[in-house]
Amino acid sequence: MDKIEVVEDPAHAKPADVVLLAVKLYDVEASAKVALAALKPNGALVAIQNGINVYRTLKPLLPARRVAIGSVYSVTKLLSATEVTYGGAERAILGNPECALPPVVEEMVEHWKAVGVEARIAADINEVLWTKFVGLATGAAMNCLSRLPAGVIYHDPDLVEIVQQSIAEVIRRGQRCGDQTSSRHRREHPRVPEVLPTGCRGIDAN
Repeated sequence: MDKIEVVEDPAHAKPADVVLLAVKLYDVEASAKVALAALKPNGALVAIQNGINVYRTLKPLLPARRVAIGSVYSVTKLLSATEVTYGGAERAILGNPECALPPVVEEMVEHWKAVGVEARIAADINEVLWTKFVGLATGAAMNCLSRLPAGVIYHDPDLVEIVQQSIAEVIRRGQRCGDQTSSRHRREHPRVPEVLPTGCRGIDAN
């Protein structure tokens, strides 16, 4: 891309085939409503989120066939107490809980692959989002309680035991809210490595 055009109002942007939303979950609805002005009549809205309610938020705004949701997994490394490096998106997974993705989104996934991103389309995007959510909820709690980075937490057998308890609790909470995907997680009980940050998956914990 030789030139990037920046506009304050999406209504002033050239009509786009795809609008990519990368905001916090609490800003999704407002951002999507504003972004619709930049979409072509058959354009697609793609929301990259860590939360589990994004599709429910976008569904009233566009037909299902024009919506894609998903998650991105980035590469970061703690160099010191005050320095973190960011290596960009390593992995991206998109999908739609109700139908196939628009062809233009499938094309975007292929473009991501071409530049080295491990991108794919998931058959069950809710499973993807719930798996990441379980890991994020657990990781955030463990980081706050222990004041330790993930690379230490997930290699300490005593802390891994607490991690397992947290995973089970997050799944139970989802089940109580009536979420069927979290109920399936409860039956299958994901192993710790499945919900870990990318750089911590070398551990052998059940």
